[in-house]
Amino acid sequence: RTCFSIYHVDYYPAVLPEELPSLYNQGYQYLILDMGSRDELNLQEFLRCDRKLIIGSLAPWKLRQYREFFSYINHSINLGEGFCYLTQSESPKQFREFSGSCRNPVRSVPFLQNPFQIKKEHFSVLQDFLS
Repeated sequence: RTCFSIYHVDYYPAVLPEELPSLYNQGYQYLILDMGSRDELNLQEFLRCDRKLIIGSLAPWKLRQYREFFSYINHSINLGEGFCYLTQSESPKQFREFSGSCRNPVRSVPFLQNPFQIKKEHFSVLQDFLS
């Protein structure tokens, strides 16, 4: 298994669904699963999660796909506790316009210019969602 760590966080790229039970039993305090896009989503595994964070980008070339995912989730799943919609946007105006057009509450997460240069302070954003 390929694994790497940044600031005491372990990353397991390209985990297969059958590998998840072994990760669940490794004693992690939190386990964050990146489910990919709607086409890649393992819906049963997603619904088992305590918190369901749906993160999307308001970039013009990704906005249509994000709206379609909102629609899919709203029509396919009985939304209960634990669902949280998050967006990345460099523009506060764009965020206000988008969140005003959604029937579900949307929260903004910081935009990272380079997601491969993660700094320790970026992890503090997750604390709000995990506590």
